[in-house]
Amino acid sequence: MFVGIKCSLERIVEKFAHLSSVPRKLVKIGFYLFLLIFAAGTLVVLGNRYFFPYNPYYDFISIQLVKNSFTVLAEFIVGAIVMDFVFSKNE
Repeated sequence: MFVGIKCSLERIVEKFAHLSSVPRKLVKIGFYLFLLIFAAGTLVVLGNRYFFPYNPYYDFISIQLVKNSFTVLAEFIVGAIVMDFVFSKNE
């Protein structure tokens, strides 16, 4: 079971290593945006629960920020992979 997962992960890492320059930059930008949005959501969660009076609206917004940060990262990664696949020169 774990051998199949390891083989799949190795193939994914190999494909990411062979991305062209523009999709690689897109993945980096997506990762930085992910970190920015995730950190903002985390700070709002911590501030709302521990430092300021609890507000359910801020709690909802902060949790949505954290969830959407993962969506942004996934969209950038998928977009970069599709862009690399469409515009790459096939051998």
